Amino acid sequence: MSSDISAFEYLRQKARKTGSLLSIHLDITYRCPLKCIHCYIDHRENRELSITEITKVLKDARRLNAVFITYSGGEVFVREDFEDILKISYKLNYVIKIITSGYLISDYEVEMLKRYNVTSVGVSLYAVDPEIHDRITGVRGSFNRTIRAIELLKNAKINVVVKTSIMRPNYKDYLNLLRWIKSQGRRVSAQYDMVITPTKCNRSGVRDLNIPYKKKRSLLSEIKRIEAKRETKIEDMDDYNQQYRVSEDSITCYAGITGIYIAPNGKVFPCVEWDELLGDLRKESLIEIWKNSERLMQIRNLRIKDYKKCVSCKYLSACSICPGLNLRDKKDIFEPSDLACQRARMYYEQEKTS
Repeated sequence: MSSDISAFEYLRQKARKTGSLLSIHLDITYRCPLKCIHCYIDHRENRELSITEITKVLKDARRLNAVFITYSGGEVFVREDFEDILKISYKLNYVIKIITSGYLISDYEVEMLKRYNVTSVGVSLYAVDPEIHDRITGVRGSFNRTIRAIELLKNAKINVVVKTSIMRPNYKDYLNLLRWIKSQGRRVSAQYDMVITPTKCNRSGVRDLNIPYKKKRSLLSEIKRIEAKRETKIEDMDDYNQQYRVSEDSITCYAGITGIYIAPNGKVFPCVEWDELLGDLRKESLIEIWKNSERLMQIRNLRIKDYKKCVSCKYLSACSICPGLNLRDKKDIFEPSDLACQRARMYYEQEKTS
């Protein structure tokens, strides 16, 4: 393995060469006790996959060489059979991550996560000011319960990733939150995203939560003084590091190439943000979808040069082309999202001045 790439990136490159599925992002429910103003889920009515159906998916994914599984929702702990899902995943030797609000985590849930060797827990926290956090979640007292969850996880020596969507209601508080995260020790880390993605049904007001460009750029400069990390997607399993793009013949990301997203009802998509239906697990197996989907074959052949408006852009070197964001924002994977272009410009200008 080359010393200049991570172990995970090495596995992704190897999986790509062999046509293997490496990672799954599975939303096991859209139900949630919170009402976050920016949530990408428009409709929560959904006939969830049963434990029997999930078991088949997990076994089929292992036959395709999958190693990593991320469970999210909705809120994963709403499902009464979540422990059974973790137990099956553990027996199949998956590396398990979960994403949660932390709202339903108590000592029992922490012990359960330890029992099944969950690698890390992503917890959504939006501010150190309780009023701001609760305003975003729409539930009073959610801040205190989330902070308590982080404390319990940290004390149990479970790695916690504090995930923050930065938007108009909380951007002024984010530096305080980041300093608090940094004070929590090595088991607690930060992950943030300054792009609020439009919802699948383009719910009114969600896109407007994005903060203006100048404020984003100023905030990014301040963040870099505290933590020398570039902004990352909320789901880091799908984030393709820019340094591995070497030419116009490079891929934009690994969505549909080594990773896949599965909705609670068994519908399969390239990733959580890319709303192109690839198949339905209630009608065909994951193996059949992975090996036979015509659209997946097309996605695997896409290259940066296919994005005609992007390939000659001066900000390309700092851009993370996201077909899913383009599709959700512009209804066309090849039509650049203004939000993505803004982010690329921000990084490009920062790199030029640093």
